[in-house]
Amino acid sequence: MEVIQGLDLAIALMDVDEVAEIIVDPRFAYGKQGKKPIPPDATITYMVELKAVELEPEIETLSISQRREISNKKRERGNWWFVRMELPFAIQCYRRALEYLSSAKSNTNQNEEEDSFSDAELQILLEDRIKVHNNLAAALIKTEAYDAALENVEHVLRCQPQNVKALFRKGTILRLKGEYAKAYAIFTEMQRLNPEMKICTTELITLKDKLSKDAKKEKHLYRKMLGVVEDTKNSSKNVKPDDKKKFTKGIFWTLVGAASVAAVSIFVHKFIS
Repeated sequence: MEVIQGLDLAIALMDVDEVAEIIVDPRFAYGKQGKKPIPPDATITYMVELKAVELEPEIETLSISQRREISNKKRERGNWWFVRMELPFAIQCYRRALEYLSSAKSNTNQNEEEDSFSDAELQILLEDRIKVHNNLAAALIKTEAYDAALENVEHVLRCQPQNVKALFRKGTILRLKGEYAKAYAIFTEMQRLNPEMKICTTELITLKDKLSKDAKKEKHLYRKMLGVVEDTKNSSKNVKPDDKKKFTKGIFWTLVGAASVAAVSIFVHKFIS
């Protein structure tokens, strides 16, 4: 059963047959948003009697329907936390939900387990996992855990290469990581699959601008490496023909020198490695 975090923390400290008054701070209850009929920022008082303690059943002993039922509750609880921007709790719920959607009962009898599941049952588990991976990726993006988010997105795209949510999140992750060219390719693919999605057009315009700025920076860097200094005050029209020839020869011999050093380095590496 999924309960508010305050009860989870308190009940774990109780003994069987113990009666306790538990006062839960809004942070560990329903937070700033509340939940009808509970108002926002409400401190809640519970009177709790612990009747019995039972261990959670081993996942390996559960049927497909039981696993899905528990997993869906944990996913929905994760969504509840996500809406309230309690991201660590949401991530914890999503990861726990995934544990119940494994297609194998244990490492020792994995083949037997997979044989005991029908193709339809395995497909159902897969579809549920895709939902959770997508949600988990969204929460991880919010925490700036981009590599972990990308890993979850790739899980989805391996099964559903045209999953719109996963493609959008992958493009977003790549953009946030500064991999603009890869992100541009993802949003271009999304636009091809969904021409009416205006957000793709917006993302592509933004990425195109960033790529253009990066290209200018690289061009400036290369010119600086070659010793070419741009004079913004004087235009090229004011440069004398003789100066242009000297300038061109300077670049030529600079490139020849760089090529010679590279050739010698390759030659040495080839015979020493």
